[in-house]
Amino acid sequence: MHALDIAGTEATEKAEKSLVILLGAKDAENERIREGLRELSVIDGFYNEDIIDSENSTTRGKSRARRGLTILNKEQLTVDKRSKLYEQGGIFSITSRILIVDMLSNVLNPAKITGIVILHAEKVKATSTEAFIVRFYRQANKYGFLKALSDEPEAFASGFSPLATMMKNLFLKKSFLWPRFHIEVRDSLVKKRSDVDSVTVVEIDVPMTESMRAIQTATMECIEACISELKRANPFLDTEYWNMDNALNVNFSRIIRGQLDPIWHKISWKTKQIVADLATLRQVLRDLLTYDSVSFYQTLEAILAANSPIPGSLRQNQSPWLFMDAADTIFTTGKERVFKDLRGKQGKGYSRENIVPVLEELPKWEQIARILDEITIERSHSSNFHGPILLMCRERKTARQIKEFLRSMKEEKGRMANEDSSTYSECSGYSAEKMMKRKLNDYLSWKDGFLMVSKVIMSEQVNAYKETQNNPLMVGKSNNSENGTFTLPSTTRAPPQKRRRVRGGLANAGGDRPISKTTEYVTIDDNTETLDALKDRESPGSSDDDLRDPGDESDDLIEIKDTTEELESELLDQFELLEMDDLIIVQNYNNETDDMVLEELQPSAIIMYEPDPSFIRRVEVYRASSPSKFVKVYFMYYGLSVEEQGYLGAVRKEKDSFTKLIREKANLTVTLTTDADNNPESQLLSKVNSRIAGGSRLMINRKKRNVIVDIREFRSSLPSLLHGNNLNILPCMLTVGDYIISQNICVERKSLPDLISSFKDGRLFAQCEAMFRYYTTPMLLIEFDENKSFSFEPLSDLPGQTGNTNAAKLVQSDIHSKLILLIIAFPQLRIIWSSSPYQTAEIFDLLKVNEDEPDVELAVSYGMDSSLDASNVENYTAISMLRNIPGITLVNYRTIINNVENLQELCQMSESDLAVLIGKEAARKVYKFINRNLR
Repeated sequence: MHALDIAGTEATEKAEKSLVILLGAKDAENERIREGLRELSVIDGFYNEDIIDSENSTTRGKSRARRGLTILNKEQLTVDKRSKLYEQGGIFSITSRILIVDMLSNVLNPAKITGIVILHAEKVKATSTEAFIVRFYRQANKYGFLKALSDEPEAFASGFSPLATMMKNLFLKKSFLWPRFHIEVRDSLVKKRSDVDSVTVVEIDVPMTESMRAIQTATMECIEACISELKRANPFLDTEYWNMDNALNVNFSRIIRGQLDPIWHKISWKTKQIVADLATLRQVLRDLLTYDSVSFYQTLEAILAANSPIPGSLRQNQSPWLFMDAADTIFTTGKERVFKDLRGKQGKGYSRENIVPVLEELPKWEQIARILDEITIERSHSSNFHGPILLMCRERKTARQIKEFLRSMKEEKGRMANEDSSTYSECSGYSAEKMMKRKLNDYLSWKDGFLMVSKVIMSEQVNAYKETQNNPLMVGKSNNSENGTFTLPSTTRAPPQKRRRVRGGLANAGGDRPISKTTEYVTIDDNTETLDALKDRESPGSSDDDLRDPGDESDDLIEIKDTTEELESELLDQFELLEMDDLIIVQNYNNETDDMVLEELQPSAIIMYEPDPSFIRRVEVYRASSPSKFVKVYFMYYGLSVEEQGYLGAVRKEKDSFTKLIREKANLTVTLTTDADNNPESQLLSKVNSRIAGGSRLMINRKKRNVIVDIREFRSSLPSLLHGNNLNILPCMLTVGDYIISQNICVERKSLPDLISSFKDGRLFAQCEAMFRYYTTPMLLIEFDENKSFSFEPLSDLPGQTGNTNAAKLVQSDIHSKLILLIIAFPQLRIIWSSSPYQTAEIFDLLKVNEDEPDVELAVSYGMDSSLDASNVENYTAISMLRNIPGITLVNYRTIINNVENLQELCQMSESDLAVLIGKEAARKVYKFINRNLR
């Protein structure tokens, strides 16, 4: 891309400039590519700060100045501005939806595109917008280049001939594979380094505790039982993938759900419950190795509470694995890691008086402290060990936990027996006792609130259950709201946080702000009599000011204003610049920014708290690109654990995927195509039955058939299928309908989630009313997912509805009843049921028979005010956001556009000003939504 950018700027004014399109790039990748192009321009001497002025569409500066990367990932630019940018040429990163609309609208001529580069090619499917773009580009441009990149070989390892299928979808003829074991890749990564390099990778096998091993073994036993039961309940499916070796795969639950989706309405509740349990158990395995013992047990209690039945109900919705002996081992051992109950197993209920803290710590914590000590010692003896320490983990929660441990860890000294068991030697270790005690205090407070809320929820459920027994139509209904939420009584709500006035500023006012040195910590130590004493202690310094209204901040504002200079001087005295060698940076893995983090920080030591194959590849590239930089990598993992097995399985799967791709590439057939093969008319004629009229060609109407499509519909795959079915797509901003088949036929397309939301906010009734106002044959298209069942059964698979058969029936009956009301309101409405977008394309093809072509100008003008010119409607994103605000309808949103300049001005308007424009009721909804307090 850099070579093409320079070639375009170096050309004369008469020469044709290059135009390269980049698809599929994320925000972080766009910034990385832009930075790389800028660095290459500086190296080649073509860098110039005076770049293209996109507003005036003029080029300033040197004739050979670089353009760099222009990002068009939003619709803030008008059509005219985008057209001028395309004419200037350069490298553009564009979203697929904007690009296909510009190409179909002749804003961008595909014949002038130099080439297209597609990132994340593993996500491209035959019905995706990227495949639509490539097909449309190849029909108009036979000589431009096409390149697709992917760094996930596992995505090409499943299915029948995945590599050949992907190359067919993207019109590619050559493929290049670069695995880690490739000779050139190996030679480029393993170079001769300077003599400062020695053994730079340290593998640390951290043993798990006995309790962690017991929980892991019990969890794996539960997973194996769930898989066996799943196989027994579904013998007609291909269950070869369902085994314990693949159970540690990240996508294991998703793959099983994908196999069951087409028959989801036929399988039993037990099978659905087991599928959900597999995801829960795999999450338990991950939490066991990353969460501290208190947080892990808190998660187990939440799982147990979620499976508790309603008191007095005979229905049992618990997960089957909870009745196993292994499940009892998980909960019992998880509890013993946190505290011991002095009453033993016979004790019932919850009592804080008989708890003895145990607070088992994760073994990796001490290893981190020892690694940091080792790095400190090595730095004192080596002059080449410069740079910060980078500690990488998988999740942000783990990163916060590690940061807290590093701040609060404490070195403890003790005695350890020698090999002869007769003498002892001094030893030291690191403890997170302070952090664990704080977490136990938080857990006890959470437990008290959890029990209180559980009682309220149980009482609500008991009342609802009794009502449903008397009235079957109320099954699954909530007493307080439509979405199933409940409101706690005023007596059970938590009191507002006490607010203390602090002279000299609000240093202690917020919970997230730094705590002063005089703050008293509530901790658990050996001198604590009972844990109840923690709850009875009052915070020191309380006064009558605590009872002041929290919203009254006038005094505090005055105090802050008077002491601003004093605060600034105090803060400057407390802060100082730190050396890079003194920094310990804790980050979570991010495939988009890991390369940038390594290059900018240039760490001298990298501690991998959890193994990650992709990050290891990035470290290898970083070491090869900086051969003179000393880097030491510490690779930590729990031995004989699912973490180790998962990492080894990921590496093995990557190697097997490349091996399969190499074999498929060796057996690929060479496909020779001509221009006639890509002609849509030739493809259509090939479908004609040769037995008609002795084999002569059927007379086919060669006139291009048009379909007007709303630009918001390009998020779906239907426009691509319509274009592949020899229909000319005309993208427009439609107010009435989504697809205009002819001058009389208008189609409003609804997917299942959109159908539910349209019924909920009443938008569908307004849309049908608008269609009947302008068209004689309005149609409602209800389109289902091709990979799921052709029924309303998937709608019942909502959060909190797993296993609730009555709630599932209620969801279906509710949709049926609303459809009946819609038909009663609009008797002439035609409803089209489509099982997939493929069937929808065939239905549209039949609807076009003997119909006149639609008029674009007329279709765009429908539903618009005469005072509003269609050419002025430019910001489609803002209009779409406006129409989704409660209270804004198809009738009044044009009034808002004509009288309000932008969304910011709308948010600043009062309720009375809104009422003048759209009425009191609509103004009340809009004002309430905009000024809603989210705290």
